[in-house]
Amino acid sequence: MTSRNREECAVSSHNWIEDLPVAAPPADRWQISLRELSILIEEGEHGPWHPRLLLVVEGGTGAVLGHRLLEPDADPDLVLDLLYTTLSEPATGAPRRPAHIQTDTDSLVPPLSELTAQMGMKLERLPDLPELSFAIHSFEEFMTPHPELYLASEQSDPAVIADFFNAAAAYYRAAPWKRLTDAEPLTLQVDGWDEPRYVVLMGHGGIVRGLVLYDDWEDLEDLYTDEEINPLELSCTGFFFTDKKDLAEEARLEIAENGWNVVSYKAYPVATRTDATGPPRVPTMEQIRELTLALYIVINYVAGLPRGRTARRAWGRFTLETPNGDVEGVIGFGIFFEDDTLDEEDETDE
Repeated sequence: MTSRNREECAVSSHNWIEDLPVAAPPADRWQISLRELSILIEEGEHGPWHPRLLLVVEGGTGAVLGHRLLEPDADPDLVLDLLYTTLSEPATGAPRRPAHIQTDTDSLVPPLSELTAQMGMKLERLPDLPELSFAIHSFEEFMTPHPELYLASEQSDPAVIADFFNAAAAYYRAAPWKRLTDAEPLTLQVDGWDEPRYVVLMGHGGIVRGLVLYDDWEDLEDLYTDEEINPLELSCTGFFFTDKKDLAEEARLEIAENGWNVVSYKAYPVATRTDATGPPRVPTMEQIRELTLALYIVINYVAGLPRGRTARRAWGRFTLETPNGDVEGVIGFGIFFEDDTLDEEDETDE
């Protein structure tokens, strides 16, 4: 797209964009980036290649508003097409426009400069966009190909996997990601667990739907703030939904032969474990039990949240009946709960 074409496009679009309401702060700040992913596409005209992700994220919430996967030689001017689409049809919420656009990508500055000048928006070139980096890290972490079958190990228990599939099906039907973004982590401490887990719900932006349990709040903080961190080295157990056609034939057969519960051909749950000891792998049975329990707890917790931002400060004890028995614990927003804070809250409730 030439400079003249960009200007004509901006002028012709000016009226309908002006009619859009400006998002309230801090959601009036949109972050846009174009980054090469670590995911490797094995087949290509010139051999293996890495796709690039063009991403629009809402400031304040971290919600993904729009995205496109691009080939390495794709024109950066495509950011204008994505931005127009996002303004009129954002992945979450009603059509709206930002007052500020931020980018960390030099190649996006020229097309964005002309657009923001026409639209009266402020453009900022910043070296670091933590909310956007977090969204990209989360996307990469759970798009890594899954290397194993659930029952590949002698310690595998089909009944444990069946419970997980049932919980994943309930999670998909409940769609708790419609209420929470991946920038709103939860702390979960179940009675009987040695340590709390830090929960991130994926799916609000429409890229990847699932849930992650981080072992350490410092890992989650690093993932959110450090662009250089490798998400595949962080200790966490999680899962994401994928399309049936994207599963290996052996995996599809394993699921069919065991009769595990799948809601939709677009919602096959893939559980994975990452840490610094090796590549992503199938979690242990105990880790899958923990993940399954967390799914039921999160479904119940999110369903009971009151509407409005004040809900983000709510946390306390819970008792929940699950298919495997009653569980109790503490759950709430934030990643900085210390053990003594949890204990103090327990005593207060009692």
